[in-house]
Amino acid sequence: MADAAELNRIHRRYKILNTISIIMLSAAAALFIWTLIAKIDIIRIRYEDLQATLLEFEVFITSLPRKWLVILAILLVFALKCFVPIIPLSAMFIMSGMVFKVQYATLINIAGFILLMSIRYAWGCKVGSGQAGRLLKKSELLTELLKLEENGNGVMLFLFRLIPVIPVNTVSQLYGSLNFNYEKYLLISLLGFAPRIISYSVIGRHVYDPFSVGFLLPIIILLLISGIALLIFNIMLKSLNLTENSKRREEKNG
Repeated sequence: MADAAELNRIHRRYKILNTISIIMLSAAAALFIWTLIAKIDIIRIRYEDLQATLLEFEVFITSLPRKWLVILAILLVFALKCFVPIIPLSAMFIMSGMVFKVQYATLINIAGFILLMSIRYAWGCKVGSGQAGRLLKKSELLTELLKLEENGNGVMLFLFRLIPVIPVNTVSQLYGSLNFNYEKYLLISLLGFAPRIISYSVIGRHVYDPFSVGFLLPIIILLLISGIALLIFNIMLKSLNLTENSKRREEKNG
């Protein structure tokens, strides 16, 4: 009975994660279709009226004096994000793109993300993994998934950074508590987060033109990458769950 209940729980979780990934991929397809619909004359005329209003806001933002103060403010917000998770990371990336050109916004966002990860990593080194660690101790599956005996799993770190629903702070603190190599941690995290950093920087630059290809294409790419990453993570999770249950049954029968 216990094994049957465990299998049902595994299948339910698999279906939930699978549904989320399918929704992401479907949303990407829907946005792509919308980019084609937006070319219809009536919709385009209405959109041009909206664009004129947004253009006024763009002029105001880009004419802000003392850009270095804006950069400091953005970096400060990244630092606050370490302990005030209420601030959406995507909004912070977009904010840089609204003020600066894509290449500069991307560099500022990379610097802010490194600051965010480093502070939370150091916090994990100092105080431990917190709630995430307590959860891991209760789950043999997650322990195996992260290979804690090797001070963390780099592949899982990369996947965690690709999937937007997994909290950045929690993962950073966890890997800090495991004494995972700091330079390797930064490199893998940046590689996993690179699609989001670049895409949100581009989105921020085109936020004044919300139905343009420049605005919608990065969102489509993000949804595709996130959906595929979540599918891979889900398959790995289910495979480990089934393997774990199979071992338990063998031990009982043996």
